[in-house]
Amino acid sequence: MRYSGRMDARRTWIGYAWAAATAAACTAIGLAMDPQFDLVNIAMVYMLGVVVMALRHDRGAAIATATLCVGAFDYLFVPPRGTFTVDDVQYLLTFAIMVVVALVISRLVESARQQARAQAELALEAETERIRSTLLASISHDLRTPLSVIAGAASTLARHGATLEPAARKSLALSIEEQATEMSNLISNVLDLMRLES
Repeated sequence: MRYSGRMDARRTWIGYAWAAATAAACTAIGLAMDPQFDLVNIAMVYMLGVVVMALRHDRGAAIATATLCVGAFDYLFVPPRGTFTVDDVQYLLTFAIMVVVALVISRLVESARQQARAQAELALEAETERIRSTLLASISHDLRTPLSVIAGAASTLARHGATLEPAARKSLALSIEEQATEMSNLISNVLDLMRLES
């Protein structure tokens, strides 16, 4: 559990690092585009970064990416530049859309991951049940053989033991002993398997 918690924390920090790197990359591309392209095209670069992060990382990293992208876009490209104030209300809508896209896509990705995990668990359960059924059928078959031999030898001894030669009686008794030992070994193996499974 502690290891899992550390892995989750590490994954979260990696996601935030990727968020910062994505925002920085989008900003570099936006600055390169700035003289030749309209603001809406630069906003699409940031939107692409948000979408990629939402697809690849968790919700926190996607929201962090959207927030950093909105801040960078607002500060560096939206008039008046160099401030976080917005003269045109339409850019507020652009900012809101970036955050909503991050939320929606990350929710859809998380839902798809949960469905994939559920399907994998179902497949694993089905395979486990199939293996268990095969094992039980095999054990049942392996137990029937020595039981049949024991039953046949015991029946012969019970009905005809008095009339059999001593060597024949001894042979039947040895056969019963051997098959009983085999059954004992099989049962021990089954019990060991059950202990391992539990």
